[in-house]
Amino acid sequence: ELTENSLINMSPNPASDFINIELSTVKEEQIDAKIYDASGRIVKVLEQGKKIFGAFNHRYQINDLQPGFYTITIKHGDSVIKEKLVIIK
Repeated sequence: ELTENSLINMSPNPASDFINIELSTVKEEQIDAKIYDASGRIVKVLEQGKKIFGAFNHRYQINDLQPGFYTITIKHGDSVIKEKLVIIK
């Protein structure tokens, strides 16, 4: 999804063991990334308060989560991006 200050990509989806998140910003921003289950509970914190500038690419392990439907919420600067995530085994 393209926003005023960033470009984001998340793959694979569906996923089983890991998820790659690529984010690019045009200025230094703080990033928070969390995974929520279908009932809205936070089940995994991927990043909290990390400062990034330019290209950011990280692989997160998700093999500890049960199969199902999740939402990844990524907050950076003034933007909030929500992406659906399907976990399969």
